[in-house]
Amino acid sequence: MLVGEKKRHCILIAWKRDRFELAHRLDIHYDLLNAGTVGPCMYTGNVALCLGLRDKTFPGKGLWISTTHLYWHPRGSYERQRQAGILVSQTVAFASSERRWPIILCGGNPLVRPYVADEDFNSVPWGMTYNALTQRPIVLSPRQKEELEGSVSYDFRNVKEEEEEIAIDSEFGTSIPFDPTKDSSDSTPSWTPKDLHQPLLPEQERTLSITPASIENNSLVLQHHAANPPLESLYSRGLKTVQPDGTIGAFGEPAFTNWSHGYKETLDYIFALKGDERVRLLGLLRMPTLQEMGDGEPQEGRFPSDHVCEMAEIALL
Repeated sequence: MLVGEKKRHCILIAWKRDRFELAHRLDIHYDLLNAGTVGPCMYTGNVALCLGLRDKTFPGKGLWISTTHLYWHPRGSYERQRQAGILVSQTVAFASSERRWPIILCGGNPLVRPYVADEDFNSVPWGMTYNALTQRPIVLSPRQKEELEGSVSYDFRNVKEEEEEIAIDSEFGTSIPFDPTKDSSDSTPSWTPKDLHQPLLPEQERTLSITPASIENNSLVLQHHAANPPLESLYSRGLKTVQPDGTIGAFGEPAFTNWSHGYKETLDYIFALKGDERVRLLGLLRMPTLQEMGDGEPQEGRFPSDHVCEMAEIALL
């Protein structure tokens, strides 16, 4: 478990102790790392956690799994894309110590059994972050260029902490109709956990170095992405086959993974390295349909979060 500085939510990786044992751990603090030469454009407190889990049943086998919660603000695409590039590069570099083990990247609270559950990249399938993670070469569409321009020009000085925005959103009395073609603001449920902050190691402590957000610096971030291996969403790979009524367009992603009062969108993914034959997809958790959803979640007796669960059953070859 890892909690970012000034955050009230955590990221968590859980596993069955009779099947896996912890072999390696890396805490990733985005504010302290560069994407290539590009540092953060502001302080966010967002973090990632990478674990190497050794398979106790099959000698020599194991799994690398990273989880994260990327920067949340709807106009934060520039910083979110920068953080996503760091997530992949840091994970791949750390995983080089056990190259035989496959890599899974997701966000939020994965459970390894070998089922993998996820959330929260805060990035839509047609957005610039998903594009940079999954496409080679990386070419921005007109819509993504507009998204980038809006992000680098946005003034974040008066943006509240994510949890404050959540509190405002939770007061909505009626649900906003779902429209996957429109942008809206993200929200997630809030609570007050115990103090679970992971202290920085001495080599991680350094002064925050701010790099202004700009079109030019974003080009450098995309160069960093281009040096990373491309990813493939396991839901994009398989959902269109087993549940075609639950997919959107050519992306093959669920129609939504977030269903709050103020926001309904696809934000959550389970990624593997594209073309990695060591990860065989065996099954996917069925996603709820639009007809099964009512007002925004969470609601008692229904969903415990405004994010619905994604889960993939995989074989490690």
